[in-house]
Amino acid sequence: MELVNASHNSVLLVEGAEVEVIAAASLPFGMFCSTDFTGARRSVSPESTLFLYSDGITESTDEAGNEFDLNRLAETLLQSRNRLPSELVETIQRTILGFTNGAQPGDDRTMLALRWSPKGI
Repeated sequence: MELVNASHNSVLLVEGAEVEVIAAASLPFGMFCSTDFTGARRSVSPESTLFLYSDGITESTDEAGNEFDLNRLAETLLQSRNRLPSELVETIQRTILGFTNGAQPGDDRTMLALRWSPKGI
């Protein structure tokens, strides 16, 4: 896989019992007209999941003002790693709703989970 991350969020790659954080190597897309973007290459094994998300996911807060943060997101991904991508996204949505006690989000909560499966869906 070759990935160009032109965002301020990391991309998460879940393989087995590991979550690799792939940090952005470039400025966010659209900030400057002449930005060069650097790609990252990774070998991925079957059943690996690539997870992309907006900052509204990790910046969701509980009643005490604690953020859901990257560690909670990674832990939720690990606990749900055997689910289909659509089920994984639903699980994270439910987990955040529980964490925030159903509070209205202060920002968008956008997620995309992609899995390479040699068997298909």
